[in-house]
Amino acid sequence: IMLSTYVNLLFLNLFEWYFSFRAQSKKFTILLMLQAFLNEDIVNMFWFQIFFT
Repeated sequence: IMLSTYVNLLFLNLFEWYFSFRAQSKKFTILLMLQAFLNEDIVNMFWFQIFFT
């Protein structure tokens, strides 16, 4: 569980860095972060990225 949490935070930081360049507003990045924490599902966030960028 600890390793999984670490990997999720690592991916979350990568997505946050990526969307800081891609997102049209910081609200979009915050929305992605909230989804990641609430769902704890990187795959879900990945699909969210594909359909909304």
